[in-house]
Amino acid sequence: MEFLLFLVIGVFIGWVVAACAAKHLPHCGLCSLIVAGAIGAWIGSALLPPLGPIFVGVYLFSAILGALIFILLAVLLLKCCYKKH
Repeated sequence: MEFLLFLVIGVFIGWVVAACAAKHLPHCGLCSLIVAGAIGAWIGSALLPPLGPIFVGVYLFSAILGALIFILLAVLLLKCCYKKH
């Protein structure tokens, strides 16, 4: 059940990032942002301190913050890689 919550958070955060910064992220598709959001939510809930309400064993704010941080790091890494080519 936790996996589904991470996936839902990843879908939401990935969609928000894609909607807000679509023209600044030419090499990032919606699916890749969703996957990065789900991975970031999982990492954030494991590494960050417990923040916000708990739902199905997951602290929501920690998962959301982890997803945002992971997506931003992934986007920065992709931008650096594509600028070199």
